[in-house]
Amino acid sequence: HPPMDPATHPPATADPTAAAAPAPHRPLTDRAALVTGAGRGLGRAMALHLAAAGARVALVARSPAELAAAADTVRAAGAEALPLPADVTDAAAVEAAFDAAERALGPLDLVVNNAGAGAEPAPLWEYDPDEWWRIQDVNVRGVFLGTRAAMRRMVPRGRGRVVNVTSRTGHVAVAYASAYSTSKTAVTRLTEIAAVEGVPHGVRVFALEPGTV
Repeated sequence: HPPMDPATHPPATADPTAAAAPAPHRPLTDRAALVTGAGRGLGRAMALHLAAAGARVALVARSPAELAAAADTVRAAGAEALPLPADVTDAAAVEAAFDAAERALGPLDLVVNNAGAGAEPAPLWEYDPDEWWRIQDVNVRGVFLGTRAAMRRMVPRGRGRVVNVTSRTGHVAVAYASAYSTSKTAVTRLTEIAAVEGVPHGVRVFALEPGTV
C-alpha cells in the first residue's frame, strides 16, 4: 500500500466523548479487616493489598513505630487504617485490639493471622528449650488467640473469613528447623479444625502458604 497523505489522512486524536477509564476494582469496599504482624514484611504488604481492594484495615503489631509507619502508608493509599499495638501472645491484649478494631471500623469481615517468629537453624539436641518454646508461643498461641478472637465475633453473626499464615515447613521435614517446623505444623492442623468447626456457622478459615519471602 502507498503511504498515506497527511493532508487527507490526519493523525487520529483522542475522542473527547469516549468513556472514562473504569474505576479500579475494589471488591472489599465497606468491609473491615484486621492483620497481625502488620508493621513490616508480609503483613504490611497484605494490609496494603487489602486497603487497595477497598477495605478499612486494622494493623496489629508489637512495634508502635513500625505500626505507625505502616498505617501512614495505608492511609496514603487512600484507605482507613487503625494501628493497634499489641502482643499476639497476650490474650487480654488480643481481645482488646479486636474490640478496638470493631468499635472504630465496624464488624470484622476478614482477619489475617500473620504475626510469627522465625528461628535460627540448630540441631534439636542443641536447641535452647526456652527459645524453642518461645517460637511455639508466638506462632501457635498467637494464631490460636487471633483465630479464637475472630471466631468469637464472626460465629454469632454467621459470616466472616480467617486466614492463618503457615509454611511448607509445616508438612515437610526440614533439618535444623524443629522449632519453626513444629509450630507451622500445629498452625496447619489448628486451621483445619477451625475450618471444620466454622462451616456450619458461615465462617470460613484458610491456611495460606506464601512461599519464601
